[in-house]
Amino acid sequence: MAIMICPICGWKVSDAAPACPSCGTLINGAKLKAIRRAAEQELPEPKQKRSDRLGSSSVAVLLTLVFSVLGLGILAFTYLPR
Repeated sequence: MAIMICPICGWKVSDAAPACPSCGTLINGAKLKAIRRAAEQELPEPKQKRSDRLGSSSVAVLLTLVFSVLGLGILAFTYLPR
């Protein structure tokens, strides 16, 4: 008797049990293999984390540079003699 993980809900189930006590998935030979294949096909690809694409620190640096350039431009046009 071994403990396995239900492919549908992730509950720990004995391989001697006829079905998962949590979700009712049948736990036996061919049906279990079919359920596992279906569950594997339905899993979406993991999405890339937002922090992997563009870190918040790089956004902060970019905004700081943009506002610095804008501030210097405004100061130059305001206080430099014409």
